[in-house]
Amino acid sequence: MPRARVAPITIARRGELVAERDPRRPSGRLLRQGDMDASYIDLADPKHLEFDYMRWMRIIVLAARARRVLHVGGGACAL
Repeated sequence: MPRARVAPITIARRGELVAERDPRRPSGRLLRQGDMDASYIDLADPKHLEFDYMRWMRIIVLAARARRVLHVGGGACAL
């Protein structure tokens, strides 16, 4: 589900890639490619997962108590 847009602060730009500071989380950073949210990290809380698919992956990995995980693909998304 797309995030509600709040006036972001652009901190870097390279072609279609734009890194933005999250105004709702001061240490949050969002990487956008064109009009798509591609990746998110909270520098102060790396366990905070902004995207649904990342939370689903965490649930599966923790439920399986996986010691090793292989992620293949992701298209233009980033982990």
